[in-house]
Amino acid sequence: MFNLSLKEEVHQACIQKIQGQLDMLQNAISQAKESLNSESKSSAGDKHETGRAMAQLELEKLGGQFESARKLYQLADRLPFQTQLKTIKSGSLVLTENFVYYISIGLGKTNLKYQDKEIYTISPASPLAQSILGLSKGEEYGLKGRTNQILDCI
Repeated sequence: MFNLSLKEEVHQACIQKIQGQLDMLQNAISQAKESLNSESKSSAGDKHETGRAMAQLELEKLGGQFESARKLYQLADRLPFQTQLKTIKSGSLVLTENFVYYISIGLGKTNLKYQDKEIYTISPASPLAQSILGLSKGEEYGLKGRTNQILDCI
């Protein structure tokens, strides 16, 4: 049944996916720090400096990715996933003729289905979300020259 328990399940899948990314990045950061420390202990010279600089760049890149994932987690965590929404906005779970969309963060296809329809998590800034924001059950929307109907939203 298309209800709040499905919406909560989809929301939890988003949170788990982001948490998995955060865990993976944290592990990679720890490894990069170890690599940086081991470069510090190796012999001096140009080779040493190059290796150390590369390890430092990798650490900075991973730190940026971790910060982006952390912000996504915070954004997802604030969504009203336990609230029934009548019009489509951030935090809505939307049933269309072909797919189910959770307007939250752009993680793409989930491993969940509803009545054999794939469930996708999309960003409110995506073209699809922009075409359905503010609509409600029974209304139609157009995207790429095709018209679709909102069958339900929560």
